[in-house]
This record gives sequence, C-alpha cells and structure tokens, in this order.
Amino acid sequence: MSWFILVSLDVWSGVRVKFCLRVVRVVYEKERFVLECQLHRSATGNRLTDTFLQSFHEVADLYDGQNPRDLQTYQQRSKQLTEQFSAAHRQELASALVEHLRQLGAPEASVDNARRLADVRTVAVVTGQQAGLFTGPIYALAKALTAIGVAEQLSQDLQQPVVPVFWVASEDHDWDEVNHAYILTEEGRTKRVSLAMRPDLHSMVYHTPLEVSAVESALDSLQQLLPKAEYKWRMIEEIRSFWHPGDSLSHWFARIMAHLLGERGLVLLDPCLPRLRALVANAFSKALEASEEIRHELNRCYDEIRSRGFTPEVMEDKSNSNVFWVEDGKRYVLERVDRDLFRSRGLNREFSLDDLRVLVTHNPNAFSSNVLLRPLIQDELLPTLVYLGGPSEIAYYPLARGVFHAFGKKLPPLLLRQRMQMVPQSVASLLEAWGITWQERNEIDQLERNYLLSNGLLLAREQIAKMQVEWSQQLLRLEEQLPLLGPQLPTLLQRSAVRQEAELHRLELKISRLIELQGEIEIRHRRLARNWLYPDGQLQERRLSLMNLWSMYGKELLKQLPAWGQYEDESPLYHIEI
Repeated sequence: MSWFILVSLDVWSGVRVKFCLRVVRVVYEKERFVLECQLHRSATGNRLTDTFLQSFHEVADLYDGQNPRDLQTYQQRSKQLTEQFSAAHRQELASALVEHLRQLGAPEASVDNARRLADVRTVAVVTGQQAGLFTGPIYALAKALTAIGVAEQLSQDLQQPVVPVFWVASEDHDWDEVNHAYILTEEGRTKRVSLAMRPDLHSMVYHTPLEVSAVESALDSLQQLLPKAEYKWRMIEEIRSFWHPGDSLSHWFARIMAHLLGERGLVLLDPCLPRLRALVANAFSKALEASEEIRHELNRCYDEIRSRGFTPEVMEDKSNSNVFWVEDGKRYVLERVDRDLFRSRGLNREFSLDDLRVLVTHNPNAFSSNVLLRPLIQDELLPTLVYLGGPSEIAYYPLARGVFHAFGKKLPPLLLRQRMQMVPQSVASLLEAWGITWQERNEIDQLERNYLLSNGLLLAREQIAKMQVEWSQQLLRLEEQLPLLGPQLPTLLQRSAVRQEAELHRLELKISRLIELQGEIEIRHRRLARNWLYPDGQLQERRLSLMNLWSMYGKELLKQLPAWGQYEDESPLYHIEI
C-alpha cells in the first residue's frame, strides 16, 4: 500500500518546489531536470526489524523501551546527554572533528556543525557505513540524507542544536566488502569496478594507503565502462581530485561525501583518528575488565532473541572479548582465555589484563571494537540522540544491548533509514509502455526472458524437448532390438544420448542468441530497465553506486535529494523519477 506525505526541502537559488498530495515534484530550472518523488511503505524482509517498525510494543523490551516515534523519548534522552559528557570531552571532540573536516576540505556548514558539539546542549543524529569505493552502494547516501532530515526535524521539535554525524567505519578489515563499486554500462549490464589491491587479511581500511596504480586503474575502468553522459568527465576528474597520495579508502570516501552533503551540515567522523581514540580509551579498558560480565549479558540477549523466534543477526562467538588488538595496522580478535588472560587470535600473542590496561592508557590506537561493542564506543564518544540504521543494524542492536547493560546504559533510540530507488524518466516510460509498475519485481526480473520466450524461444524449447524425447525412445528401441550385441551396447547408446543432449542444448543457445540479435534494441531496453531497478536481482540501493546518476545529472542532483525527517511515521521508500 502506498502512502504520501509532504516533504520539507530547502529551497535553493534557481529552484522551484511544488507539492501535491500524491507526488512530490521538484523542478531544477538551472540544471534542467525534474524529480518526482513517490513515498511508499515497504517491508524490509527482516522479521525483527519489520516487527520493530509495525508493532513496536511487541519488541519494546528488546530495545530498552526507546520508542523512536515518541518525542518524549528524545526529550528524556537529550536531558540525560547534557549530563553525560564533560566540557573537556566536548571541547576535544569538536576540535578534533573541525581539524578533520578542514583536512577533508569540507564546506563551512559541516565545520560549523562540528564546532557546535562543544555546546553542552548539542546532540547528534548518528548514522554510518563502511567506506566503499566511489562511496559504495546508494544506501550510504540514503543514510546520510536521513541523518540530515531527522536532525533538522528534531532540532525544531526540541528547540536545541541537533547535528547529523556520519560515522565512517574505517576500522573494518574486510577488504572484499569495500574495494569495489557496481555501475551500468551502455548495454545495460552491471559491471564491477575494483581496486586492484590485495592487502593482508587483517589490514584495517584506515591503515591501508591506496596504491596509485590501483586508483588510476579503477578510474580508467570507470571511464571506459560508464555510458556517455553530460557530466561524466567532470565527475571523474572531481573524484580523482578527492584522492590524495597516501590516502586510505576511508579518507577518499569521506572527502567525496563531504563534497556532496557538507553544505547541508553533514559531519564526517572517522573513529580511528588518534584524538578521538584517546577520548574512548576508558571504554576499551572497561570492556576488557568487564569481558566476563559482557559475555554473560550477551549470552542472555542471544537466548532471548532465539526464544522470541528471531534469528540472531550476528554470529555468536563466545570466546571473543569484542575487542581487537591492532598491530602494524592489522587487527586481531582478542580472545578471553580466562578472567585475567587474553590471546590475539591469528597472532598468538598473550596479554594479561594488567598489560592491556597499561597499553590502553598509553596507546588507545592499539585497540578496535567489533560489531557489538562499536555502538557502545560510539555513544561513549558522541552525544547520540538517535542512531539511524539499515534493516540488519536495527536487528542486531538488541544483541549489542548486552554490552550496554554491562556498562549500566540503555540503547539509544533507533530509526530505520529512508530507502531509495532512482530511475531516469526514460526507464519509467519503458515500464509504462510495457504496462508494468516499478513495484512488480517478478515481472521486471523476467523482462528479457519473457521477450525471448514470446519471440520464438518457447517454441524452440518445446521442439527441442520433443526431439530429445524422440531420440531417447529411438535409442531404447535400438537396445531392445539388438540384445545379442551384449553389455557394450547400452554404454555406447548412453554416450550417444549425452552427446545428443549437449548438442541440443547448444542449439537452444544459438537460437536464443539469434532472437537476441534480431531484437537487440528491445533486449537492451529490457536489460537496462531490469538492471536500473533490480541489478543482478538485488535492490538498486544495495548494488548500484552513485556513478551513473552523477555522470548523467551532475552532483547538484545528489546534493539536493529529499531527506526524510518525519520520525513519528514509518520511514519511507522513495521512488524517484528523474
């Protein structure tokens, strides 16, 4: 079922914004493009998250009763946050972020918001994502936009400063998750552009400088594979300019995001910055000291999730202390051997608890958090009013609740980020001509196949299947009529049947290719439509990068996309036609 609300957008110079009940229509006169934004409700497919969204009361205890649609939740949490952080902590936090944003070349609106964090009344709407190549999938942008929109709305409702903060997850060491981006080619195919580097398995993104050859090769592939478009060359040169020799992927990612959304006040935060790491050193010490209590609380949370019929979103690892040991830019799980002894998994170094206490004090950069400890570290660093996550994040926070409870804290309120699907008007027109709506995923997934079947492939398959049956029957009769040839005959006939089956399969492929050649334009249109909406069978926002849209419409489109902030309602799926 669809639903539509009024969306509040900043009105920029040269921009005319119109609202109607069913469609938000935005006309950018200077840039010569039109956005039509339809807002829809749509299940996420994650059982726990969908229950959280649709029947919060059923799972409220799993989220410490922090109802994200109730203004009173934010009023109470804001009051608690003003008492949680010392003036010295806030001053150092703001100073470190201002320094970082200056290095990124972020706009003044972003720097000003970072500076506001020194004020005891300022709170933050926080979101985050791994630092993917060319900003990774579209949902990274959707997270940032939601943070901007919710911060604006809560700032008005609470009558106090609320700033949007994007946590660039640079601690991660899973290179294969971040070293690539997907784009659409001229033929409508999805192609993967990757950084040709193979860092050590344990290397953190923050500590891995990008090789010049890998950066240039990725940019060259981007240039070759992207279709011709008005802003293509300008975009590639801008992206190239945001990378500086010696930068990690997280620095490159942050520069691009600051360039796109810094004017709207987005603050980019890298948790690995030494000044920020020093601010949370005590939290790492406590996590190690209380590792047994944390494990007890985590066990309880895992059991509770299972007993309620949900599947834990994070694999359980009972020997994991939730803290990583970092050495030479590589991180290793610290396993708890007993209460006072820890071992680095994969490095086989042992540390006493006293050793680790001293190390945390003198070198907090030697420690990193895992997925369940990170939310707590984040809230020890920032005055987090609310955290914006994707479906999986909303589902794993009830597990992280065990860490919070061991620290004597509650979870922050959580909101699901807005979801986005963006398509050119040319693709929307094709769907309309075929009588298909963008919601009809099964139909869109089968566009190419259905065209081939309706233009001769179905008939060919039927005839080939008939030929296969007839050939098998002929072989069976031959075997029955020549019994005196002995046991060798069935073996010969079986080999002949296999060869015949392979030949008929090749015939089917050739007929399919012939149909494709005759209907090349139709096939390309169908492939393009399918891969814009569901590339490789996945949701657009989880697969495609921003590169096609940026090259087609320029960065102004990306800078001024709508940012949802109506936290009282369920977060929407934006379907945007350009």
